[in-house]
Amino acid sequence: IGSSGCIACMAGTFRDMTGSVCTLCPGGRFQPASGSSSCDSCDSQLAGSWGPQGASSSSECECGAGTFMNMSAVRALSSGPPGCIPCKSGMTCPRGNGLPLQAAGFFVQTMSEEEREFSVYGCRNVLECPAGKLGSCASGRDPETLACNNCETYYHRSDNGQCAECTEFDKMPFLFILAGVLMLGVLMTILLKVDLSKQRLSHLSVPMTGGQMLTALQA
Repeated sequence: IGSSGCIACMAGTFRDMTGSVCTLCPGGRFQPASGSSSCDSCDSQLAGSWGPQGASSSSECECGAGTFMNMSAVRALSSGPPGCIPCKSGMTCPRGNGLPLQAAGFFVQTMSEEEREFSVYGCRNVLECPAGKLGSCASGRDPETLACNNCETYYHRSDNGQCAECTEFDKMPFLFILAGVLMLGVLMTILLKVDLSKQRLSHLSVPMTGGQMLTALQA
């Protein structure tokens, strides 16, 4: 007994006009609807992307390793979809549509997360900028400073490119310097007052000496 009707092909498959069998969408194509006679290209949704065989959603279309999804670069050329562009030097781009990663020895600043625009800077020390998420710095370093150049507030330089939190003992040299500056200021003030007193005395001695000389001549 034959079937009373045709069964629609499932999502992720298609049946061409001449065939009688449902076929998986080939790699780089997808089909979210059932009963379709063709599959859509991943390029129509994300230029340069690729999807697995039998993909049933455009979300399965991903940028390959060594590329990342960028919005503005493609829009600047046309009004088409966003696209996959080559990974910049200093970044690591695994397969997928997530954000790229930061390579060791580089600091990646996110200019626009929505548009996927980044600026890459080389660090003075590979240990200060570890591999990982964008904008990552070694422990204790301030990610708000360009290329992790500075330690965070109340931290000081330590080993392996890291910064360690200041302790009470670390603050002692600063206190000694501050005390020395204050003492120097007091000493300078005292010396300045002494010099002024001497100047006043010398000014007064001139007319006194002159008066004594006049008195002697009159005698």
